Amino acid sequence: MNYFKNLRFDQLRIAFYILLLAIFYQFTQFDIYEVTAYCSCKICINKLEFRDGKFASNENVYFGGAAARRGIPFGTRIKLLPLNPRDQSAVKNIFQGRTDFVIEDRGFLIRGNKIDIYIPKWLGGHKAAQKWGIRRMRILFNRS
Repeated sequence: MNYFKNLRFDQLRIAFYILLLAIFYQFTQFDIYEVTAYCSCKICINKLEFRDGKFASNENVYFGGAAARRGIPFGTRIKLLPLNPRDQSAVKNIFQGRTDFVIEDRGFLIRGNKIDIYIPKWLGGHKAAQKWGIRRMRILFNRS
């Protein structure tokens, strides 16, 4: 008889943990994204009319802006969550430790799970973007 009481308690405890995980997932949705970087040079932005110093959202370019696919609205705040120490080091060295960005731009080749971070000239521009390369990271979306 005591065995069944403990079994019921264990089932309730498991259901409670599943509920907590579901709530956590609902409020902190993240996914693995391919994160690249770009600057305002003619290599990164090959159309002259798009090198006007403004993002697609019509905001002036600034460090902290990022480009994403059309399904992610302008103004969406994201946070980079590096998967490994090498990426953590790259964030520290190339982005000066910054992990929070705002979606302000679009890109012709940005499809699926891809984010492109803007790097201004004073932070290294094209050379810094090349040094960053392509990295896979978790992206936390702030859905507020």
